[in-house]
Amino acid sequence: MGYYSMREYNEYTARVVECEQRAKDARNEAERQSWLILADSWRETAKLQDTLQRQSEFIRKPPGAVPVSHAL
Repeated sequence: MGYYSMREYNEYTARVVECEQRAKDARNEAERQSWLILADSWRETAKLQDTLQRQSEFIRKPPGAVPVSHAL
């Protein structure tokens, strides 16, 4: 992950934690469910960000480039 996408990923995961904490502190079941749905949305956003970053790294590689893990 690049610098900016890692920062974004960390922000998204921090929001997941915050939403889960607020769900624990909810006053009623409807509020708790709302916070858990929001936490799931942030979790999915983090996953999508990771996928987009991986795809963009793949697209930027020149044709025939050997992955770093396989280089001698």
